[in-house]
Amino acid sequence: MKAFYDKFYRIYDDKKISDTVIIFRIIVTVIIILSCLAVMTFAGYAYYEYDLMIKVNTIQSATFEVNVTVADNENNPVEMEKRNGYYIPKSDYLTKDNEYTVTISRTENSSAETGYCRVRLFKGNNESIFYTIQLDADTPTQEVTFTVNPSEDFKFQITPNWGTSSCWAEGNFSDCITNGKIINFPENPTP
Repeated sequence: MKAFYDKFYRIYDDKKISDTVIIFRIIVTVIIILSCLAVMTFAGYAYYEYDLMIKVNTIQSATFEVNVTVADNENNPVEMEKRNGYYIPKSDYLTKDNEYTVTISRTENSSAETGYCRVRLFKGNNESIFYTIQLDADTPTQEVTFTVNPSEDFKFQITPNWGTSSCWAEGNFSDCITNGKIINFPENPTP
């Protein structure tokens, strides 16, 4: 082993570097560089191949779905349709000659533990926004019924949302729509 080292690798202080030592050192350096490149190539391939073979779970947000039924004061149902994530009457406007009973109930398709609905009544510059009580999956409050008493024709929109409403979170229950609540629209009627 000493003879191999002396012939191919050793540099003497008092002699010139031999051609054999220079060529051997260049060969060793090239072999080390090529080995490092090969290892990096296989490591990169293994990393990306492993990433492609892993089954990635899809993250999906919860859903909160409701059934909305609206009936006038003669108990005639008002047809509702779901459009762009909210419920509106098919006729667009509800008339001032009626008092409307609205029932919002949580469906079994809801994957969210809790949710609420945003109720928007509007016409022109008059707009009122209310939020229902929480419609929880594991409590008896899975439905809310309230009455809308309009003094003019108005548009009506119900938007289901999963999570907790601000009126419920802040404990301001007087602003929440609870069972039996009567909403006058507009709140301050024009003379």
